[in-house]
Amino acid sequence: METLNKEIYINDIIEVDLNFIEDNSNIVPSKMDLDIIYEDEYILAINKPSGIAIHPSLRHFENSLSNGVKYYFDSINLHRKIRIVNRLDKNTSGVVIFAKNEYIQEILSLQMRNNIFEKEYIGILERNTRK
Repeated sequence: METLNKEIYINDIIEVDLNFIEDNSNIVPSKMDLDIIYEDEYILAINKPSGIAIHPSLRHFENSLSNGVKYYFDSINLHRKIRIVNRLDKNTSGVVIFAKNEYIQEILSLQMRNNIFEKEYIGILERNTRK
């Protein structure tokens, strides 16, 4: 990463290139079917099924959602760290957001800390639970 120390003036144009290669070799890629519900150059939103862990651990070294995202990133030639914005328990299904760079992760994390990151949940009842 290049560091510059230069005085800036009114009307100067400053460009920041966030498209650089990062080492993401700390996660083993695992091929899996990802239910990608949204993707752009900044975020990846995946519908996580229940029964799958978010990140690798001693019990889930190669079969976590992060391993699947690593495989996906490799397949699209995106060399970025796996940055999870929100987490869900292993047995919980729902949307998990991955940031594609550190800046976006920090912006979304800041929104979550300040309670301006909005999430909506829809419950679906398949049968009457009254007896």
